[in-house]
Amino acid sequence: MRKVFLLITIMLFTFIMGCTNQNPVTNETGLANLYIKTIDTLFDDDPGLNGDIKFIAIQMDTLKGINEADKQKIEEHIKEKGYEMKNASIKELKEQGEFDEEKLYIKNGILIKIDEIEEFTDTRIVFTASKYRSGLGAIGLSFTFEKKNKTWDLLESKMLWIS
Repeated sequence: MRKVFLLITIMLFTFIMGCTNQNPVTNETGLANLYIKTIDTLFDDDPGLNGDIKFIAIQMDTLKGINEADKQKIEEHIKEKGYEMKNASIKELKEQGEFDEEKLYIKNGILIKIDEIEEFTDTRIVFTASKYRSGLGAIGLSFTFEKKNKTWDLLESKMLWIS
């Protein structure tokens, strides 16, 4: 009888452990790759805005759902592109002396931020984002991402405005 009880206990334990649905903590489940695709798309569109830049400022507080590991991965990606990464808004760039208020111009970099999130679910994210260099040098795009097999795929990016 003890052997039967032990066998049932082991089988029950194995069944319960096999049925748990735990997502491993990996970069695929985080949002870093989604935002990196966004940053790269904005960076590559209208490359004239990137001339002679030394840094890319990302307004991190506009990146919904990211954690510290995501922030670190984004920063590493920017550094791999050969640029300093600043977590800054336009106001903070002014305080750092990087923004010329007369010419409305970021002297040594660009600012990337999420402007508006339209949809944010476990499987779909839709938002608008922008890249700013100056009052006459900025772009705005809409992005649609869907999650398939634990990976965020960029379905569409569309130019909304250019100045």
